[in-house]
Amino acid sequence: MRHYWTKLGSLLSVAEVGEWVEHAVQLPRDVARLFLDSSVSGYDFAELARDTSESGALRKEVGVRTQRQRNTLARAMRMRLTGVGRPPNISAPLVALGTPKCTSVHLAWAVADGGGFPTHKYRLERHTRTNSQSTGTQDLLQRTGPILWANAHDGQWSLVADGYFHDFIDEHLLPGISYDYRVAAWNAIGRSAFETVHFPTDTRSPCNMLEYLGAWAILPIGRFTSCSLIVVQYAFTAFVLFFAVLRILDHGVRSDAYHPVFLTLSRLYNAFLCRAPFVGFIMPDHVGSSKFKL
Repeated sequence: MRHYWTKLGSLLSVAEVGEWVEHAVQLPRDVARLFLDSSVSGYDFAELARDTSESGALRKEVGVRTQRQRNTLARAMRMRLTGVGRPPNISAPLVALGTPKCTSVHLAWAVADGGGFPTHKYRLERHTRTNSQSTGTQDLLQRTGPILWANAHDGQWSLVADGYFHDFIDEHLLPGISYDYRVAAWNAIGRSAFETVHFPTDTRSPCNMLEYLGAWAILPIGRFTSCSLIVVQYAFTAFVLFFAVLRILDHGVRSDAYHPVFLTLSRLYNAFLCRAPFVGFIMPDHVGSSKFKL
């Protein structure tokens, strides 16, 4: 019995099984969500792998719909139960190539040994440290960017990159903040141990004023621009729909029979947007005629 649980390795918790389904078995995230919602752990593998038919537990209890996905899951579970293969092993530590800059760092790691199964992806994560900050620096950063400060200091590991590569340049660092990075390799059996590295603020190149202001201003400016574009999009859509409705209603109606609101908006249209390329397509000819102009 002890040998049985040893073969399962670390896949004994519900969260680990959900991660394994998505990154080792390489099934869609919604399938991994089914396992999390059903609270499947490694203790359930033997029962789930027994029957992949429509009446089996994978379909009835977990909710995996397609036969192909059920077969893939059952095969992967049997491999874990019987001890076929092993997770990858990264033999060299995670390092920085060159000197980390004010707002970027170039990370590299060794090719993982898959133990007979090819490594198909690496996941690079990072999180921030607040205990390395001086009180003065913390106060300054909180005043200059309180929202960014809260986002940068959530204390959680966040995904930076996901794919098959052996180096990555992270260009989204904030000045005055220390970062930890970790990378793990995945193959069909599971995940390797994490390789971790820490970059305190004093190991990065000092920031000039433009880099400092730019790093803290990019996100607020981006959010403002995004919101502005959304507002303009909705306003433009409402404007076009208004004149489309006006066009539909324009069937033998006298020009003086239009509602005053329509007439007012049409005059504004003539005054400000008479050269728009869509005027001839969506606007009634007589509404855009000179007798309705201001």
